[in-house]
Amino acid sequence: MPDNWNDHGAKSFDENLIERCINLIKSSALQNYQPDIFPTGRDSIQFEYEKSNGEYLEIEIYLNHFAYFYIDFLGHEKESEDADWEDILKLINEFHNNA
Repeated sequence: MPDNWNDHGAKSFDENLIERCINLIKSSALQNYQPDIFPTGRDSIQFEYEKSNGEYLEIEIYLNHFAYFYIDFLGHEKESEDADWEDILKLINEFHNNA
């Protein structure tokens, strides 16, 4: 996307960030689960997963870290602004392996 893609001054995405997103999608944690993917104006790309039972997982991918927001089927929330690769892979696996 070019600079100012959102008409509010957002910069184009760094190629390393795009590669990081591609690598996450190719990881074993995501091979069978396609997230909804959205660009953000915060220099990040957001992946979202939602289940019919109300569970929701949002992962924001930055160049040097991850952030996430999770709601379980009981409505309990968990979030982090400074997660790493291993944290995210574990979270995605747990989200998709819960019945």
